[in-house]
Amino acid sequence: MDRFFDKTFIKLNTNKFNILRNYILLIILLILAIFCLIRLYQTPACVGLGTLSVSNDCQNNFLTVNGGISSYQSYNKFNGSSCDLDEVCFNHSLCQPTCELCTGGECEKPKCVGPRECCNGFCVEDSDCEFKVPFATTYNFSCVTGGCLYKIYNTDTENMENCLNYITDIPLRKCIHATTSDLQVFPNGYCWYYFGCTIPLSGQVPKV
Repeated sequence: MDRFFDKTFIKLNTNKFNILRNYILLIILLILAIFCLIRLYQTPACVGLGTLSVSNDCQNNFLTVNGGISSYQSYNKFNGSSCDLDEVCFNHSLCQPTCELCTGGECEKPKCVGPRECCNGFCVEDSDCEFKVPFATTYNFSCVTGGCLYKIYNTDTENMENCLNYITDIPLRKCIHATTSDLQVFPNGYCWYYFGCTIPLSGQVPKV
């Protein structure tokens, strides 16, 4: 009789252990399934992860794919972080330009800034400006209080983008501010240019 109860007790304990083990395994599997569903729904798969924009070295633009839909997302770099790719605007052997975020609403995107003397548009005399910007047509150049100023006449345009199109070095265009004429006042049109990091400090700077 005692042996019968012992066997029954062992079977009951074994069954309880098996039920408990199976219950724990089911809970673990359920948690894993929920976790995977959450990750699948919330986390986009990244394709071609990397900086895609060359127009602004203070933003990282990423291509992401979520649910089969591709989209671009832009993230500003931290204020004061290095803008290493902006070599066409600055002489990196003279300084390390950094990112300055827009806090006063004066710019649409963070800017790459550095000391005026290491801007590629900095000059001491007129001859310093001659070969810094390649134009597709004849141009005049001069050094105005440390900043290179370029002028093209007879452009027959009052559109800044048309003025920038005269610059044959496309990456360099992001460094240049172009101003143009009012064709009602100057029928032949003109385009004036200067580097954004070395705006002439005196004289009449062309206004848009």
